Amino acid sequence: MKIAADHALNDNAATSAEARRSTVLGDRIKAYRTTRRLTLRQLGDMIGTTASFLSQLERGLSGANTSTLMLIANALGISLADLFDEREVSPHAVLT
Repeated sequence: MKIAADHALNDNAATSAEARRSTVLGDRIKAYRTTRRLTLRQLGDMIGTTASFLSQLERGLSGANTSTLMLIANALGISLADLFDEREVSPHAVLT
């Protein structure tokens, strides 16, 4: 029984860590989007997805595959690495 309980705790910790990463990623997407004065709909139109999906992504309620993250990064004029960088998003960030 202890092994099963330990496994459940590890699963919960992994799920919690994944949720935190999703929220951090979503926060970064939102920060870059708002810095560029784009609405969810505008960004969605640029990458061929819905404002609803982007809203869920920004709130950490949904995930995105690498292809979608690349589309988002390109539309925002940043690198994929910028989405995962922990530094504060500057309103004067250089578009690449």
